[in-house]
Amino acid sequence: MPAALPPAGELSGTWQGSFWQLGGSLYANEGQSILEIKEDGTFTATVTPDPGANNLAKPSTRCTG
Repeated sequence: MPAALPPAGELSGTWQGSFWQLGGSLYANEGQSILEIKEDGTFTATVTPDPGANNLAKPSTRCTG
């Protein structure tokens, strides 16, 4: 039986992390990410590539609500 998901309120807050591409050679990519989850379950996710990682990666923000 699959585990139940916790209520959104238990996950609310701001979560931060970083990412990088394993084995990237020509277009290596790395940067920072921030996920903000609100009590009502809506969220905003922002991804920001590190300067100089490559010129193809662009900052991005996604929202629900």
